[in-house]
Amino acid sequence: MLYIASGLVIFVILSIIIRVIPHVINDPTPGAAPENSVAALWVIAGIQLIILAVLIGKIALSHRYRRLNQTGLSIPGIILILTGLPLLDAGGAYQDYNSDMSGMAFLLATCVLFDMLAGIIAIILPSGIPDNPDKR
Repeated sequence: MLYIASGLVIFVILSIIIRVIPHVINDPTPGAAPENSVAALWVIAGIQLIILAVLIGKIALSHRYRRLNQTGLSIPGIILILTGLPLLDAGGAYQDYNSDMSGMAFLLATCVLFDMLAGIIAIILPSGIPDNPDKR
């Protein structure tokens, strides 16, 4: 399950860096302040990169110790859910614009969904694993 959560986070990071930030920089809308938005998007991508490192570290520990060590995944899960909320706000801002920016609104909504799913996986996963998997 952590592989799925990691893949979702990788999709969100790459979407923000490759698709969203260049479109925000080139936003022709009058009154747009792309420099503030771009800085916020870079911060969100950086936070998500740190969470991705935590998830990959947990995966590496699970292979090394032959039992998945799930302690400490609740906080990264909550952070993933919370970093999706500013993306939802940004997607709502682009919803009424031309078709290109509407595509960005859809992409940001998809990123929010993936952040929520990855956060829920990280929060719920520890409770779904038995204490001693050998006693099944």
